[in-house]
Amino acid sequence: VEEGTIRELKEELGIKNVELKEKIGENEYLASDPEKGLVRRQVTYFLAKTNDKDLILHTTGGLDDVKWFKPEEFASLKIYDDVRRIIDKGLEFLKK
Repeated sequence: VEEGTIRELKEELGIKNVELKEKIGENEYLASDPEKGLVRRQVTYFLAKTNDKDLILHTTGGLDDVKWFKPEEFASLKIYDDVRRIIDKGLEFLKK
């Protein structure tokens, strides 16, 4: 999972130098795939460290946008409750 996460960060977001620091959670959801219909997706979340500043969104990942957020900006974002709990865990880890 860790190797796949690093590979996806490089391929999908253009992050070249990344170090995974801590696994902060997992969740599952149903997604609509244009070719397969409904598919179950499992996501593992990591707190990661990089010195890269630029993000480059590649068109193969199914994402619409990508950007960096400051920790204090998360409170105002519209995020699913299960994902918010995972992000909160990551923010708590950063305070250590």
